[in-house]
Amino acid sequence: MPLLTDRGVPRGLIAAGYRVDRIFAPCIVLVFLLFPVAGNPILASGVSGSGPVAGTGQLGTGIGAEIDLMLFVISRYFGMGFFGAVDGFTFAFLLIGSAVSASTLGWVFHIAQSRTPAPCRSRFCWRPLAS
Repeated sequence: MPLLTDRGVPRGLIAAGYRVDRIFAPCIVLVFLLFPVAGNPILASGVSGSGPVAGTGQLGTGIGAEIDLMLFVISRYFGMGFFGAVDGFTFAFLLIGSAVSASTLGWVFHIAQSRTPAPCRSRFCWRPLAS
């Protein structure tokens, strides 16, 4: 594994690829998509020490596995006949979601002059993180 990560292959991609061959793929997708969900509150809490390292590691693991798992699941469950169309639409929606979320966070920062209220502007208000 160190040889691959030194060459630029993300750890999340390696770990997901290894596990998806042995375990039911949707379960692996769920686990790897929960990594960023757990990493974001750690980073938003403002803790010091090893907290930001752990949060960043969780974000990187989820992001590294995201595209690879998406392609695997599309090819497995939709077949290769529609792979290009389904993958194109899925990837387009992924990019649109990334652009909209980045613009929304920028808008919240512009209005509030702080990044602190951003979690409380969402549908689920995380009060402990905003204080």
